[in-house]
Amino acid sequence: MLGRVVEEFLDNKKGKFLMPADQVAVVFDDNSLSHALLVLTQTRYSKIPVINHAGEFKGLVSLADVVAASFKTTEMDPEILKSKKVGEIVINDSIVLSSDWRLDSVCHALIDHAFVPIVDDNQKFIGIITRKEVMKAINHLLHALEKKYVVQPKTMDEETIKIKLKEDKSK
Repeated sequence: MLGRVVEEFLDNKKGKFLMPADQVAVVFDDNSLSHALLVLTQTRYSKIPVINHAGEFKGLVSLADVVAASFKTTEMDPEILKSKKVGEIVINDSIVLSSDWRLDSVCHALIDHAFVPIVDDNQKFIGIITRKEVMKAINHLLHALEKKYVVQPKTMDEETIKIKLKEDKSK
């Protein structure tokens, strides 16, 4: 859970975190692996979202997934690249957040992933939140927090603070 001041400060940037679906490089589940390879190499991304033609999120596909799937024993087979579909190799156990995402959930997911896909209640792909955008906001926070807030050490431990707050509420 984020601290109140940090969450308030970062909430002002929250609208800038989401890259909408129409600006994200994606492939369709019925595209060939050769098309996925082309998109991945042209964009220089290591992993991209996979959707169906209804716009539903199906998972992620990586350059490594495409290359591994196109091998026949010890060498790459161009025929596999042409004939196999992305939907056959898509990784669908990826971390996905709903459109009502919380910043602490995003930060937790971005520890191990460069981006987090965002979907609505019907699994329709809305866009992604990238580690880069969140890190830019955190960088801004680090440089601007003391310009907006007075930051000072706590003089009481957490338990004492809770007791005082309860006492204040009961008055």
